[in-house]
Amino acid sequence: MERELRRSEEALLTLEESNRRLEREQLDTRQRVGKARQAVLRSFQKVKELESQAKEVPSLQRSVLQLQCQLRYYRSEVIKLQFLQPITPEVRAGPGSEVRQVHCSPEPQERGSPTGQTEIPVYSDDEQLLRSVEGQAASDEEDEKWTEDQQSRVAEVKKVLARLCCCGNGCDDQTVRKLLWQFGSGQSEESSVAILELVEKVARLTQQLEWRETQASQMATDMEQLKGSLVCELQRKVVESEQLQTELQMLETERVRLSLIEEKLLDVLLLLQ
Repeated sequence: MERELRRSEEALLTLEESNRRLEREQLDTRQRVGKARQAVLRSFQKVKELESQAKEVPSLQRSVLQLQCQLRYYRSEVIKLQFLQPITPEVRAGPGSEVRQVHCSPEPQERGSPTGQTEIPVYSDDEQLLRSVEGQAASDEEDEKWTEDQQSRVAEVKKVLARLCCCGNGCDDQTVRKLLWQFGSGQSEESSVAILELVEKVARLTQQLEWRETQASQMATDMEQLKGSLVCELQRKVVESEQLQTELQMLETERVRLSLIEEKLLDVLLLLQ
């Protein structure tokens, strides 16, 4: 009887130790479950942040469309100014041919013969040479008319046009001079200033549009990447949570079984006593 009693006491101690170990494991499992729940809550918070960022995408798209409309408007204004500006025949002919036309305009009048026929004017070699020299001198004088201020305006226009997508490779001096000449060099100073302002505005709007489009595409890419990583993390946390729940149920079942065994052993000890 005493030996059986000692064996029962030893078994009881073993069961108590097992019960304490199971309780520690159960506590550890509950802590792990709590951590998993916190991770799931953080993941849901990140998902909500992604949803709030996704709501900002339509506003960015509207801003991009507004910038595109402004860009088209200012480009149309530039075209309107080009077509509405009064251009004289001398200006339309260009800077070189204008002076040449002025210097060569006094042509000799055709003289009528007594018979009523028109006589064709005849120039001597000296007159033709003089006319060609005058034309060349007029062209040289026209080139000299481009003062330092106008040259600086040409450089400014080229610098502004270089920022445009249509003039990314730059424009030559002839194109820029033609642009400035079409709007006048001295009589239409306000038109030239307006053109420069419009061109600068178009350049700024183009840069803003490119920046907005880049920002929207980058945000969409980041959202897709973050959404994919969060979905994977959520799935992993859900699997871990299910596993921990299963382990917790198994530990609870084992604890109940050990409690029943302990009660039976106590009953046996009472009977033995």
